[in-house]
Amino acid sequence: MTPNAQNLASNEPALPSRWATEVEPQLAAGEKIQAWLEIDLDSRLQFANGLVIVTDQRLLAHAPGETTWSEWRLRAGLKLNHLDHAGVGTLELIDEQGRLACWRYTLGHNLAALRVIAEFDLHLQSLITGQPIERSLEDFLPQVQGTAGAGPGRVPDLHA
Repeated sequence: MTPNAQNLASNEPALPSRWATEVEPQLAAGEKIQAWLEIDLDSRLQFANGLVIVTDQRLLAHAPGETTWSEWRLRAGLKLNHLDHAGVGTLELIDEQGRLACWRYTLGHNLAALRVIAEFDLHLQSLITGQPIERSLEDFLPQVQGTAGAGPGRVPDLHA
């Protein structure tokens, strides 16, 4: 088992190996990665690699071209927004004062971005309310796109 696998939520795919060794020292004892997005565009929309991670406590980011990690503790007032335009997806972290950070990626990474937002929202709500996270069956089933008879939380009948 790789060190990073110990800190990853059980239903989240492992981080790419090029990130695993960089991420591990960023995590606090017992902190678990819930979702991640490998971004592939910088602020000038040039191809460059970065990473955005949601843990059970924080949002961590390594922006393209940066040498350090940025972090934001999950707290009331934070919001993670998703936008897309002309094949470019944007994640922006905002609070009551305005935009805190922004990351861009090609739309091939859109499903991972949506997962990051969903996990961010789940863990933020849990921290704010003090209530445990409740997951639906859909969180554990693979999502099948474009298959007749498939819908959220349904596995298609492949023998039909």
